[in-house]
Amino acid sequence: METAGKADFTTVYTQPDPRAYYESLRSLDYEIPAHGCQVFSSVIDQLPTDDGQPTVLDLCCSYGINAALLNHSVSLEELEAHYAAGDGLSREALVERDRSWFAATRRADAVGVVGIDVSEPAISYASDAGLLSGGIVADLETERLSDCDATMISNVDLVTVTGGIGYVNERTFEQILDATDDPPWVAALSLRWIDFEPIAKTLDQQGLVTEKLDGYLAPQRRFADHAEEAFVMEELASLGVDPSSVEQNGYHCAELYVARPADAVDHLPLDRLLDDLV
Repeated sequence: METAGKADFTTVYTQPDPRAYYESLRSLDYEIPAHGCQVFSSVIDQLPTDDGQPTVLDLCCSYGINAALLNHSVSLEELEAHYAAGDGLSREALVERDRSWFAATRRADAVGVVGIDVSEPAISYASDAGLLSGGIVADLETERLSDCDATMISNVDLVTVTGGIGYVNERTFEQILDATDDPPWVAALSLRWIDFEPIAKTLDQQGLVTEKLDGYLAPQRRFADHAEEAFVMEELASLGVDPSSVEQNGYHCAELYVARPADAVDHLPLDRLLDDLV
């Protein structure tokens, strides 16, 4: 799936293992998963779970990068170096190496992560490497969520997304929320040139209040070329949004949206919930 105006990285998302994916991330200084990990950890700490073991549904999860950072004592730079050092290994050998490494670095407070992505190879690898407790291969913008997959996500506590807004839109969120027993919280890092309002309206219809964290800006990655940069600047202008210092320095820039039930919003305002981020 492509989003108009963005560079196309389809080929690296459909490889049998993540090596090309991480090489592409490194070549464009892709850093949004590290920011997402910090955000999601803070939100998870406030989730009203009954058993203290929350489950996260990660949209556009690719090879499980958010799960790797959230649940393991590894950095994004260490992940990139780990896969760069795997050159020459077969997929089977790489999976075996990954399972051992992730088991050794797994955090005591790790959470269950179910991943959704359109790439079957990415979901398959993340599952085989032990990063996902469940994986769903689907494009919920064009497909219906199967009954089996709906059951898998019925009890999720938090829906997360870092680089996927624009690929996934209101139809995806509508299907996910329809499948859950109680509306989960949502934490989304969304590029500023993509209008988040249609998704916020859908979340509101499902009983969630969407807030944007004022003052929070996170670089995603460098623009792939001048054409992509020009497109983003045009889209920002069409929305009446001035470029931030992040975009002026040559990077895609994301804002943070969090959706919660009204009583949770009243109990703890977003700026207090995430006071360590601004």
